[in-house]
Amino acid sequence: MPVYNVAPYLRRCIDSLLAQTFRDFEIILVDDGSTDGSSDICEEYAKINDKENKEYKVRIKVRAVHQPNAGVSSARNRGVDEARGVYISFIDADDWVEPDFLQAFADETAQHEDVDLVVQAFFDRDEKVIAAPPNTCKTREEIDSLLFELDEHRQIGYVWNKLFKRQVAIDSHLLFDTSLPIGEDAIFCLAFVLQCNSLAVSDYAGYHYNIPALTREYPYQPFNAWERRLDAFEELAQRHTGRHVIQQFRAREFQLALYVLGIAYYVKLDRQKRTEFIRKIRLRGNLCKHQIRHQQGLSTLGFLVLYVPPTITEMILSIRRQFRKHL
Repeated sequence: MPVYNVAPYLRRCIDSLLAQTFRDFEIILVDDGSTDGSSDICEEYAKINDKENKEYKVRIKVRAVHQPNAGVSSARNRGVDEARGVYISFIDADDWVEPDFLQAFADETAQHEDVDLVVQAFFDRDEKVIAAPPNTCKTREEIDSLLFELDEHRQIGYVWNKLFKRQVAIDSHLLFDTSLPIGEDAIFCLAFVLQCNSLAVSDYAGYHYNIPALTREYPYQPFNAWERRLDAFEELAQRHTGRHVIQQFRAREFQLALYVLGIAYYVKLDRQKRTEFIRKIRLRGNLCKHQIRHQQGLSTLGFLVLYVPPTITEMILSIRRQFRKHL
């Protein structure tokens, strides 16, 4: 659990973990340089191990580690490094879980014989259940056939609704990218799934997603952050060019790139930089034109980027931006 200035939420989250019906696990609280008293709360709970606690009947280990503020990705990487369990689950400190959250994971690993990854449903911030149909994949080919569908059901982009086999991350040298101020969990999840040989999907929902305080506490420059996120996906895609599902994700990323292009006209970015970015996403779009047409269709902006010279596209978008400013 990465912890950074979440004192109002932290006790609720830890208490929900201590109340788990499954008891054989360790809570690793990674304090990432908190300044609001969260560090003291972590230490308070870590001391539960030193005495009998009749309220929780603790057989769970709680451990607090502290580091200078380095961001949520660094904190999660520290947690993975400190972990010793067969499986790892990530929890955000401003969320909470149902008492059988971990037991449901354990049941899936028992039923599906040492599966590499378990994906659960979850409650979104409006308490609506976000789920995909239950399924089991025992080969990479089966995983590829299901992966994009899982993403469409919002099951890939988050780390906290999953149980990861730790050895897969170790063998594949997978870490959270500390250079990413946004989308680091989506990149990690996709990279992990692409290394899996087996996967189980459950429609059980035990995780309550709250307001993302962790995200709020790590500021970023919008255009640069999103551009780096797009680059990180392409770096991942280049390592898995033989996987057909990558083309489907490329098409989705093209739509994200169009959104980022829009940001470029609302921040202080010079014309040359905007034109260079248009060229970049045009090259990427050319890699997956068929999937773009099949999945989302081609918008007016998408048509401009793919089929009109970048300098002319930049001119059209600049004029459109000026026109909208005067409406």
